Amino acid sequence: MVTWADVRQWTGGPLGEAIGALNREYNELITAGEDLGKIGIPDGWSGEAAQAAGSRCGQLVESLGEWTAEIAAVRKACGAASDAIGGVKNGVSEAEELAKANNFSIADDGSITDQGPPPDTPKAQQQAVADERAAVKSELTERVSQILRSARDIDNDLCTVLDKVLSSDTIDADSSATSLSAAGDAGAKLGTLSIPTPPPLNDATAAQNAAWWATLSDAQRKRFAQDYPRLVGPRDGLDTTSRSSANMVILREEREKLQAERKSLEEEIRKKQGPGGRLQKPSLENDLESVNNRIKGLNDIEARVNRTKDLPDSSSEKYFLLHVDGQGDGTAAVSRGNPDTAQHVSTFVPGTGSDLGNMYSTMDRSERMADEARLAGATSQATISWHGYDAPDAIPNAMSGSYAEDAEPDLARFQEGLLEARSADAPERHNTLIGHSYGGTTVGKTVQDYELPVDDLVLVGSPGVDAPHASELNVPDGHVWATADENDPVAEAPVFDIDPTEEDFGAKVFESKSGTDGKWWQLGYDADSHSQYWDVGNPALKEMGNIIAGAAK
Repeated sequence: MVTWADVRQWTGGPLGEAIGALNREYNELITAGEDLGKIGIPDGWSGEAAQAAGSRCGQLVESLGEWTAEIAAVRKACGAASDAIGGVKNGVSEAEELAKANNFSIADDGSITDQGPPPDTPKAQQQAVADERAAVKSELTERVSQILRSARDIDNDLCTVLDKVLSSDTIDADSSATSLSAAGDAGAKLGTLSIPTPPPLNDATAAQNAAWWATLSDAQRKRFAQDYPRLVGPRDGLDTTSRSSANMVILREEREKLQAERKSLEEEIRKKQGPGGRLQKPSLENDLESVNNRIKGLNDIEARVNRTKDLPDSSSEKYFLLHVDGQGDGTAAVSRGNPDTAQHVSTFVPGTGSDLGNMYSTMDRSERMADEARLAGATSQATISWHGYDAPDAIPNAMSGSYAEDAEPDLARFQEGLLEARSADAPERHNTLIGHSYGGTTVGKTVQDYELPVDDLVLVGSPGVDAPHASELNVPDGHVWATADENDPVAEAPVFDIDPTEEDFGAKVFESKSGTDGKWWQLGYDADSHSQYWDVGNPALKEMGNIIAGAAK
């Protein structure tokens, strides 16, 4: 049984060094086989001796085939194991660093011991610190368990290959391999090691996903993402580059399905003739419009990602696709900048009417906030447009809090995943969560029910967050911000408890001025003002940039 003490000492170096010697042996066998293949029975030689010589040559070639397969299997297994051990060692280093940074220790048997919080922890903060330490211990336990599972998989896989070689079970005597090279290929297939099974996609926490991913080598990650993009792209806690590559594959697959659905709907609409057909047409045409909108949304995302694909992964202007799904109204999450390495990370959650078809609008607003944040000093940043939930389609639907409640687990896991995927050498992160309209309700309810690593919370034109005071939002004191345009009818009609811009709520309120006044019979309100917080010249846009950059007062 592989223990934590064992994996601390593991190194893939000797296995890698063995590959050189195995390569030499493999090449010598191939050469010997070619030489034997050229030997023919001399003309005029016949009889039992000639038959015996020919038979012996055939036996030698067959034996060489078995040996070639065995060496190929061991060579492939050694290379794969050496590579996989590198992934395990990375996981061990990350776990040990996490333990050391938080004053925990990992024993030789893998058990976790809490060495205690800082002795000068204020009494008022002791419970919060205790809760935080419990979460760290839970994460360490999961990481150690996953690392040991992966290590045991590697150990078992390598032993299985070696057992087959020792039992001469690498290739059948009647194998279809008709040359030594083919025999070598067959042996190499046998020597391929399995990749540790990932946690269940829909049930795993971001920490569990990150722990599994940390045990894989770069080659294993690349192979898994290529072979199983739908097990990588949607998985919170994995690195941004791998997720984006997998999600771009998913995007193309989703678009193909939608294009097929569009073709089917168009054909069905053409067939609807006569009174009965005309009655059915409007519903089909609505379905077709929805499909076309989702295809447009996918095209918009693809264009942004492709436009910046040649930029370095660390660029604050490079686009990454963190989530995509073409079903229903469609959902997606797109980041401008790499949240794994950026110093300033923000997530923007839009509200009523948001779907895959109007993703371009949310990405435009995120770009404007990012530009303002850059002017405020945030040179290293990632701004995420999160359409990751089923938002209300219209104002009447937005009277219900169920859409926000349904979104909470996904938004919380997404935020936790951003933290889990941080690069070890990334700077200390400043994380901002921004909600507009019903998106404000969504982020507000989420931070109440989940303790998330959010440094600043921004509520823009929000109808309320189902809380009477900012202190209930699990955000540092003085870091809940709110704005509402005086002409915004949504913000002036709080549905979910108190208006966040009211003094009694306790948020820091900043100015917004849309410049759009409603008619006298509208009492000065105008629906357009609800969407004009991101217009150039609106002071709200500038202040959102300041908040993202950590420069707001």
